[in-house]
Amino acid sequence: MEKERDRGLEAVTMEMEQALRMGSPIGSNQLPGFLQSLETLRDRIGRLSTSDPDTAVSLYEVFLAACYEKASEVENPQGEMEALMADLFRGWIRGSERLGVESQELVGCLMRWVDNDHRKLCPHLEALVAATLDQEGQNLLVRALCERVKASLQKTEEDASLPLLEFAEITRDLILRYRGICISLLREEALLELFHWYSPSPKDFETLAKLQASRGQYAAALASVEQGLETLKRKEWKKADDKELRWLKERFLVDLGRAEEALQMAWSHFEHSPSARTYDKLMRIMPPEARKRWHGKAMDVLSSSPLPSFVQVCVTTGEWDRLAERLRNEEEDTLQGLNRFRALPAARALRDRDPLLSFQIYKALGLRMLAKKRKKIEYEELALFCFRWCRALSLDKDLSKQWNALCEEVESTHPDREAVLNSLKKLTEGDVLEGPVLFEDLMLNRWREQTS
Repeated sequence: MEKERDRGLEAVTMEMEQALRMGSPIGSNQLPGFLQSLETLRDRIGRLSTSDPDTAVSLYEVFLAACYEKASEVENPQGEMEALMADLFRGWIRGSERLGVESQELVGCLMRWVDNDHRKLCPHLEALVAATLDQEGQNLLVRALCERVKASLQKTEEDASLPLLEFAEITRDLILRYRGICISLLREEALLELFHWYSPSPKDFETLAKLQASRGQYAAALASVEQGLETLKRKEWKKADDKELRWLKERFLVDLGRAEEALQMAWSHFEHSPSARTYDKLMRIMPPEARKRWHGKAMDVLSSSPLPSFVQVCVTTGEWDRLAERLRNEEEDTLQGLNRFRALPAARALRDRDPLLSFQIYKALGLRMLAKKRKKIEYEELALFCFRWCRALSLDKDLSKQWNALCEEVESTHPDREAVLNSLKKLTEGDVLEGPVLFEDLMLNRWREQTS
């Protein structure tokens, strides 16, 4: 039995060494394949954990140490490597518990690992794996870090009225670790106590509110949001973003049966900052029977908002007449300011409704692509996609004058774009050029298939 275990360890360890490619740098373009091979090994060890936890735990320990060592050779290892190592730690905890290892030993090992992570490769490790521990282990972890935070605060004599950013680094890191565990384990009381040790940020109150809402405590969550909004008035948080807190407030008001108040707040926010995002949030809390009336009011406000937001909402809601009316009065330079995700749906929808306007939008997007400083082939392909539609519209809707003007403009402003100029010449002569299907069209078709 012992010999079989040793052979199994040796075989997986050799496979691990080959997959890790120690000594060879891993660039960002190689990272997906590299991670996939490591995840395959992770899954193999995981399957072994049930039948032979002793071997699995030994392999987890070797794998964790090897991944940490390898991280210095990986380009931008944070995030992906931390997630992988958190998975490995979860497996190590489960296997160790099957072997009867005491919770105190597991917690101590986990904390020492993070203490010794001087490269900050896994700063959130404890929070990511805390829920895997049994109840005793979770309580030990929370208590141990809480005591260390208190000891550090006493030693450094931090001023509780200051924001966390102004604390000594060692104390700040301990507080962040403790806060992450409180959030991961939904320890609301511990999080509230933590806020007495420093001046919490608006983001802290946002996190607390979400935690409380996840437990159905909407009144408490609303109070936390109010505290966060009040904190934004302090000079150190003047530049902080309040959008998420305001949206949470609207949501919690609805949950508490105060829908009318939430609606007025959402409308006020929309009027102050009309955009596709604020329109979407307004409609989400709107009673279905009132949406038509409020949509009309919202479109009146959006009519004087920045063009990209107006176009996006019109395309989403099918307001083609409003869209055409405004776009007809816009200069070509303004139309060129629309990116592909705004311009293409608008041009597509207006082909039959207003062919000339559709032609102008396709033309503007094509010229926008040619104006890019980097001469990437993808830009030229998208420009030609637009110009093909311009040619089709010119033939079908008698816009030959506009087509000739387009060709002259491209030739005069982009004489170095030989491939584009040759394609325009062929289109003028009547050749049918097969164009690529746009990536976003393919993916949006897939999205519709998946969600319909």
